[in-house]
Amino acid sequence: MAPMPTPHTSEITTSSAVHEGSNSINKAPISKSKKRKNVNGCGRDRRLVEYFLVVSSVQRLLPLDENIDGDSTLTEEKIAKKDNDEFAEKGKESPSSVDKSIDAKAENNEGDDAFDDDKEDDYSSYHFEPTITSRYPLADHDDNPLHESVSCFCYPNGSISLSKEHIMPKIHFFVATGGRGQQMYGACLTFHEPYVIHNRSKAPKVVSPSSTPSKSKVSDKKARFFLPKCFCILSAHPFLTAFREYLTQLYRLAKSGTMTVPIERFITNFCSEVPLPPPGSMVVQTTILDSVIRLWSPPHNIPTAWVSLPFAHLFQCLDLENVVKVWHALALEQQVLLTSTQMSLLTTCSEILISLLFPMKWSHAYIPVLPHLLIPILSAPMPFLCGICKTNLNMALTDLNPECIVVDLDKNMVTNAPSTDALASLPKALSARLEEKLDSKVGMVYREARCLRRKDDISEMGMHLPIHTKAIADATWESQLCLFDEAFHLYYTPEESRKNLLNGSEDSQVMENGSDIPVSINLLSKTEREKLKNKQSSWDAVQESFLDIYTSMLQNYRKFLVFPSKKGPKNDSNGNEDNVNDASFSSYGGAGFRTKQFIESQRYDMQPFLRQLCSTQQFDNFITKRLYGSGEPDVIFFDMAIDRLIKINEK
Repeated sequence: MAPMPTPHTSEITTSSAVHEGSNSINKAPISKSKKRKNVNGCGRDRRLVEYFLVVSSVQRLLPLDENIDGDSTLTEEKIAKKDNDEFAEKGKESPSSVDKSIDAKAENNEGDDAFDDDKEDDYSSYHFEPTITSRYPLADHDDNPLHESVSCFCYPNGSISLSKEHIMPKIHFFVATGGRGQQMYGACLTFHEPYVIHNRSKAPKVVSPSSTPSKSKVSDKKARFFLPKCFCILSAHPFLTAFREYLTQLYRLAKSGTMTVPIERFITNFCSEVPLPPPGSMVVQTTILDSVIRLWSPPHNIPTAWVSLPFAHLFQCLDLENVVKVWHALALEQQVLLTSTQMSLLTTCSEILISLLFPMKWSHAYIPVLPHLLIPILSAPMPFLCGICKTNLNMALTDLNPECIVVDLDKNMVTNAPSTDALASLPKALSARLEEKLDSKVGMVYREARCLRRKDDISEMGMHLPIHTKAIADATWESQLCLFDEAFHLYYTPEESRKNLLNGSEDSQVMENGSDIPVSINLLSKTEREKLKNKQSSWDAVQESFLDIYTSMLQNYRKFLVFPSKKGPKNDSNGNEDNVNDASFSSYGGAGFRTKQFIESQRYDMQPFLRQLCSTQQFDNFITKRLYGSGEPDVIFFDMAIDRLIKINEK
């Protein structure tokens, strides 16, 4: 695969400055929202941001008969909460909720220790659920309505609990299905706000012989907790790194106290005035605080998958052997479940693994961050690629299909279930060539994340390492692992965020004379910069390595295609008569693929893997596209890659 040249692009610069006439963010429940017509014919393909959501933790009321104390009366706090729910149902903002938010922010530390530790169980009766309290725009887009279950992806753990200590903001991504079945990418910033609980209890009655019984006194005690709130950006385009940067800077701006205009105006500016970059020709640039966010879309006819994410994350979590194992399972459409304590890793690694399947395309269930509500889907007898936080893993194991393969990104562990069928292995020559190419390009990524040298034996989860070396390696990795979800992570500083991205995006550094020492692009001469334009990215080379596996095994697949004709399929491309009634003949409305003949024509060591590959849905879709969409860029590119391989073999 030839290296992708660096495009000559111009820039469209937008400013984070906002206008006084900007509309503020609207507050209303999504069930009551109306459809929003596209302005100036701007459809989903031209919008950068579909929706901006604020998802808050709203207390869920219990019926009167569920009162723990057995008191059937409503306290003032319960009445206020009931009013809040009534306002929410009407699509209006509750005045009491605004007052509570203001009071909570202004509340000092007084009363923090008003409750004894042995009475913390009293707060187990407080139940909270994620609710969209603000959104922009207020009305749904006609071509992409907002799905009601999106709040579950913002809080995938399912439960929202009170926290006694403040928690630093965290980031995670997700991929969900929109209201019309299209794929939606979400970036969430979760932070915690103060929440004060007023507990009114009756003091015991005091009765003295010389006086009448006194009335019960009501004592008002306060406890200060923290509840999570989430900012969420939804888009049809995977600019997750850019959205992460914008959300973190927006939070910094809101906490700085230096804003001269409401925060809603910054949101409407980003959602309405920052356009989607045209494919391949323009760079859209916007600024917020000291951050410059650049957006670039690949050409519309780009053949390979475009993943503008930190590609190194997958190879930091898994060694090369396990990366190949997971790709192998996905190529043969097995059930794969990723798990990690860092939710942002789940989506990043899933997107990268999907991109390695080119020219195939994953066509089954794909939920990189599985909400608590959807855990039962893991018992379905169908292929899937899902991810789940380790907090919910024990609960998921009860629903997990016995054939599922579990991938622990934290521990570099791939576990086959007891009922998992043995997968047909790759030919040894192809497997060795793949690992050799990967090792030459990214073999040090896993080791560098653990301060290991190239000569260190990392096989079998590092069991052959000296005890002190393994202890240092594990401690180094754990210290890095815990930072992936942190919103303010040094990896995402302006310089670092441009490194290790796929498809030639690592322009910010090159290696000096093939060494591991990075050199800033600003230090290069004009001649050296020109040479760099034609330099292939290490991560493009990773994609090419997996593409070579497909080209080697499918290099003569075109000989067994039967193209559609008005008279029906009579002869294949070799002039042989087709037997349409043959079970090995896959027909597509007069066209088909002679699967059995194709497999039998291959080398014996390739046949087991090809037999399973040809029975997958993604191969079926690939053949259909090849028969009826021969002009598609990815089809043309794959056939060109095969022709190139054939010429090399002939020489």
